[in-house]
Amino acid sequence: MADLHTHRLQVNPGGTDPDSGAGNNYCFSYAKFASATALNFNTGHPRTIAWAAGHLYTGRKLFVLWSWKPVQGRLPGRVLNFHTHPNFGGWEPDNSTGVSPIALDWFGDQVFGDGASGLVLWAQSEGARLGYGSARYHWTVFTIAEMDAALAAGTWLDIVLEIDIGTYPNGRVQCWAGGSNTPKFDTGQISTQWPSQTAYSLWESIYNSTGLSVVHIADYVPARIGRTLAEALADGVDTPISEVTVIGSVLKTNPAVSNYTHSVIASRTTDQFNLPSSLLVPGGVAPTNAFGKWAVGGTKGTLTADFKRVCKYAADASRDVAEVWAWLRRTDLNLSQTIKAVIYADSAGQPGALLGTSAEVLFSAPKTDGAFTRFTFPTTVAVTSGTSYWIGLISGQTGAATEVAYDVAASFRSLADTYADGAANPFGTPTDSGAREYSFYAVGPTSGLFVPVTIGASASVAATLSLQGASMTAELGSFLDVAAALTVTSGASPFTGKVVWVPTANYVAASRGEFREELANGTIGSVVEWNETTDRWDYV
Repeated sequence: MADLHTHRLQVNPGGTDPDSGAGNNYCFSYAKFASATALNFNTGHPRTIAWAAGHLYTGRKLFVLWSWKPVQGRLPGRVLNFHTHPNFGGWEPDNSTGVSPIALDWFGDQVFGDGASGLVLWAQSEGARLGYGSARYHWTVFTIAEMDAALAAGTWLDIVLEIDIGTYPNGRVQCWAGGSNTPKFDTGQISTQWPSQTAYSLWESIYNSTGLSVVHIADYVPARIGRTLAEALADGVDTPISEVTVIGSVLKTNPAVSNYTHSVIASRTTDQFNLPSSLLVPGGVAPTNAFGKWAVGGTKGTLTADFKRVCKYAADASRDVAEVWAWLRRTDLNLSQTIKAVIYADSAGQPGALLGTSAEVLFSAPKTDGAFTRFTFPTTVAVTSGTSYWIGLISGQTGAATEVAYDVAASFRSLADTYADGAANPFGTPTDSGAREYSFYAVGPTSGLFVPVTIGASASVAATLSLQGASMTAELGSFLDVAAALTVTSGASPFTGKVVWVPTANYVAASRGEFREELANGTIGSVVEWNETTDRWDYV
């Protein structure tokens, strides 16, 4: 259980946008927050969900846990905004007006042309793809009657969004609300981004561009976000969410005076969130691109200083592991502990050679609640489908400051190992073993997203696509054209374009990366891979 601040926004009538002159009727206030689950550029653009090459959301999966309470007014407009973002190559050229591709909107008594009403998911990027009019690009979270009832009763509206970020057919949004295990909607295949977009800015707001006749008030708990449900649940618990800035409109009659107010009015604990049990039970929702144990074990134990413990898990697919996640909980608010994740190869049923050690985490969560914590590897660890690996932690000082979770199952090994000089290679002879399945899991993209051919800095990949088994060479520039005119296809819509090699920031010496589509305007688009069955390039 953690305390998360409740923020209240109040927007008054008679407003105008301070950046657009006094002739409009904008009445709005945006609250902007920052957390470890997103990029935080500056006060103007914190909470950036970026899937540009090398950034956190390259897997294009986003979970959002959002808690909101309408207090007064039925025309708050845009309340949760996945805004376009200018920091990656400027505003998206296919969206010149800066319109958000997706958002949550509420306008009382308004029924859209596709039949949706109340609090709705608005997918502007899908509407643009289909053509507007009666095309379906709104989905109802709560009806007008349900919103009026929540407004009258002062009910908190707890919403879970699972978003696949992508252009059609790779985008999708699933929504749960009010703790129900039955989804409110599943959009199916849609566009959840503009075609050249590489990031969202997440803002929480009251935003009405046509004016307000009465005061509007709403309470917000900052959205908790992550690439997995576990990461979203941890957001704000093992890593803090901080307020960065609140902006808004000004009075038309006196532009020096704001027509909104913001205050922190209370705290809401995480166990008050009304979340669907089907998403929280063990095995309910698996993290994307992961293997290991993501359910929280029922037994807890502390991390001894200068000690390592590992658990054996079989890789579900051949992957390039970039992270290990471990459930951790502080035992003492006055203590912290240095911890690294380790991966060992299996050697005849025992941990053998050291394959990778993560960057250090100084675990000092602001509260004593347990949550999964991310450990990142400076060099990815290649694992093979069906092969067992020993995943775990090596811990330093202060001993016994941190708890881990496990169940009595599977196999574990442990051994004293001085933290300061790094994890020993090989593992050594374990001093303890038995049946423990720790709540550790590894995350990484499926290997094979990179075309298995040898190329030089000036070679065309077209002549060597059929070769097998060779490895990618490292001497590659930042953006290397590897073909001048390849057919890139997506379903039944082929087109001719370029494919470029983009080294990924978290890989060593540009020796790994991804092939991406180069758009007509010269910007870098979606990830593509060579399909050996159909002999064509496909979106990943």
